[in-house]
Amino acid sequence: MFLAAFAALFISGWTALTPRACAADGAPVWTNFYNGPGNGDDNAYVIAVDSAGNVVITGYSDGGASSYDYATIKYLSDGTPVWTNRYNGPSNTYDFAYAIAVDSAGNVFVTGSSDGGMGFNNYATIKYLSGGTPVWTNRYNGPGNSYDEARAIAVDSAGNVFVTGYSPGSASNYDYATIKYLSDGTPIWTNRYNGPGNTYDYAYAIALDSAGNVVVTGYSYGVESGSDYITIKYLSGGAPIWTNRYSGPSNSTDIARAIAVDSAGNVVVTGYSDDGTSDYDYVTIKYLSDGTPIWTNRCNGPGNSNHDEAPAILVDSADNVFVAGFSPGDLGFDDYSTFKYLPDGRPAWTNRYNGLGNGHDRARAIAVDSAGNVFVTGQSLGFSYYDYATIKYLSDGTPVWTNRHSWPGTSYDDARAIAVDSEGNVFVTGQSYGDGGFNSYATIKYSGPTSPPVLVTSPGSDGNSFRFFFDTLLGRNYTVEYKDSLLTTNWQVLQTLPGIHAARTVTNTAPGVPARFFRVREQ
Repeated sequence: MFLAAFAALFISGWTALTPRACAADGAPVWTNFYNGPGNGDDNAYVIAVDSAGNVVITGYSDGGASSYDYATIKYLSDGTPVWTNRYNGPSNTYDFAYAIAVDSAGNVFVTGSSDGGMGFNNYATIKYLSGGTPVWTNRYNGPGNSYDEARAIAVDSAGNVFVTGYSPGSASNYDYATIKYLSDGTPIWTNRYNGPGNTYDYAYAIALDSAGNVVVTGYSYGVESGSDYITIKYLSGGAPIWTNRYSGPSNSTDIARAIAVDSAGNVVVTGYSDDGTSDYDYVTIKYLSDGTPIWTNRCNGPGNSNHDEAPAILVDSADNVFVAGFSPGDLGFDDYSTFKYLPDGRPAWTNRYNGLGNGHDRARAIAVDSAGNVFVTGQSLGFSYYDYATIKYLSDGTPVWTNRHSWPGTSYDDARAIAVDSEGNVFVTGQSYGDGGFNSYATIKYSGPTSPPVLVTSPGSDGNSFRFFFDTLLGRNYTVEYKDSLLTTNWQVLQTLPGIHAARTVTNTAPGVPARFFRVREQ
């Protein structure tokens, strides 16, 4: 029945696709708020999207008698809330979730910091089935029996889970502490790293390569170098294979905040670093898979002062590197600052965003879609105080749209996380200051540029081509994608074509396939 409905769209050997007749790219689709049972502050920190386009968010929420709890929510792609799970740790006090991941089966993993009693926190990592059923909860109390805080989580293709953060040692102050759990929750290994300064070592970010090896980054105090970037790679089995430190030119404060791995297993990290003259700069470093550093890029914003900070990094399918954060402009106020670097480290473009209020604008998070389009979000001063501000850039840096969200009236809205699904729809979450004087989770979906799929059942006369008519805009690019079945998850790219009002012949890459679904996406 489904196939028949789409087959009816095929007309006399050519197919008319009009992608711009769909919801406008970037149009708000739905907004969901969550106010916890304590009717106090609720702050969403992170977001993830599963293969079906469903959305999960987590953070912390006032539970009233239970103080702050983890609060994890799943929404269907259409915004329908499916389940909400709260986690109150054994001390019935402070539980803060900071990281989330989703595996290929839609299972959800969250981690953070949970008070285990006596005012000291432990890592607390939870697995939920796709339907919301909690499967296991693992707590980690480090050898210092003090304050342990997990900050990042990742899951591999087998459903194994990796968490990292910082944890006091018995005689070493704070150390990196990275743990691997099997899918069933069994802990496999725990690796701790104590830097040469034997003081503060804080891991903030984690990433996995295609072989299940894990890399973590953050900062670590040296002997006479202040804090340095410290990036460590472990094999999937837990063996450390390299450790790289980076100390900037001032030999002072260098703090890595984000990490990503490209298709070849190369590692990129970013954060901020004191250069001794203009205070903090963005610093982005790329290491080969074996740990060899191949390029380092420093960026000092036009304000040449104060604080340039990069909290977000990603790589696209072509191994281009995108970094987002904020840096002061000429007037001394922070602006969004987003960079694209080619794989060899050459800067491709830089975009700055100064919001409506001409004050502080701070990008917190970044996402990239399969076409290399880039999305950033964060907090931006508007006319009524701070708003969410979310921007889409084409792969070449052209801004496509900017969306702002503010609770009615004067409010403090702060977008913390962003994700994009396979259709190019964009999801943003964070905190929004409501009429009652407290923050609520606020999650928004913006539409992507995807056209509906069309089934083509009759190839051209050569058995290997189709004719499409694009009613499109000049200056835009369009990607033709296909599936052999709507039951499969991922669309495959067939061709990328410029937008012109003309008939186009599109070559099918698999001759003899009797029927395929095709669609067009505006990049």
